Amino acid sequence: MKRFAVVLVLLCAGLSDCQSKTTPSEKCKSQRYPDLLQPKSCVSRNNTIHHGKTGDVGSRKCLGAYCWYGHLIPIECPFGKPTNNTEFTFVRRPGPWPKCCYWTRTCTNNSEYISHDRSYRGVFKS
Repeated sequence: MKRFAVVLVLLCAGLSDCQSKTTPSEKCKSQRYPDLLQPKSCVSRNNTIHHGKTGDVGSRKCLGAYCWYGHLIPIECPFGKPTNNTEFTFVRRPGPWPKCCYWTRTCTNNSEYISHDRSYRGVFKS
């Protein structure tokens, strides 16, 4: 009977230690991940892009980027260069991304047709 009482006391003491360890302390609080990470800006060729934002990376290929916790994710233009033909040639618009993703259509007969506002500039020559 003494052995049973000793085993019972030891078992209860062991269980009470286990239960107290599962109770969270004031220092240990549940928190979502990635909220534990601090937002960090990205830098590309002296251009700063803040966390969660898009911006120009300064490339000649007209690339943008999305910044996620200090990592740049490249963004290409959604469409490529249109095909030139005998009547029109297409020239990339100058400027940073995403402005450089657009193209200006130029007539080969010395008048310019701007596709975004559908206005003509210059005089048609016959």
